[in-house]
Amino acid sequence: MLKGNYFQQGNGLMIRIDWLSFTVDIPSVPSVLSLLGYSMKDFRLLPKGANGYRSQLKHSLYSIFILYDGNENMGIHVDISGSTISDVVSHYQKTHTSITPFGTNAFLTSSFHLSVFANLLGKIVSYGHVTRIDLAIDDFGCKYFNMPELSSIFSSGSYSSKFRKWKELVKYQSGGEQIGHTIYLESRTSSIFPRIYDKQMEQNEQLLYNGTPPIMSLRSVGNWN
Repeated sequence: MLKGNYFQQGNGLMIRIDWLSFTVDIPSVPSVLSLLGYSMKDFRLLPKGANGYRSQLKHSLYSIFILYDGNENMGIHVDISGSTISDVVSHYQKTHTSITPFGTNAFLTSSFHLSVFANLLGKIVSYGHVTRIDLAIDDFGCKYFNMPELSSIFSSGSYSSKFRKWKELVKYQSGGEQIGHTIYLESRTSSIFPRIYDKQMEQNEQLLYNGTPPIMSLRSVGNWN
């Protein structure tokens, strides 16, 4: 079951939804916010729009952006960062929950086996389309592979994959210390763009190392236009 924007697998891997973007053909911004479980008072108007939209709202606390007032047939576009998805799921669930005659809460969906997030995606698709989903799989402690092992596997061709191309990027700082290691599959223009990277190194560029075990993350970005 998805909890917020992540769920823990029995094999030790953690799967997270790290970004969600979608465009819907709904006539007003308040209606879009109501769908997600928010209201206009939760948002503030930014000085300018983006991506061809003349106007843009941002949640007062979270990274939720509503782009609107674009050209005809552009609809209303929404960008939600991974750290915010748990709040969106919570608001959406509360909005679509009712009290049963037995005094308990019931989530209003005909597909009870689906997670709340999956139900939200279904609702989005009924009004428009998803344009981007980032799916991240984190391997805390590198239980399966570390980056040097993966580099060797890809270099020797000892793998089977639907992705035909790959490239490797290793970053160093002055003094020769390695500060980043990433393997890319396919390209950014592909409909799916997986990348595997040492997440702990990425975090260490911003924070001092605090003894946290290494994390290898596979992030797959899906773009639908």
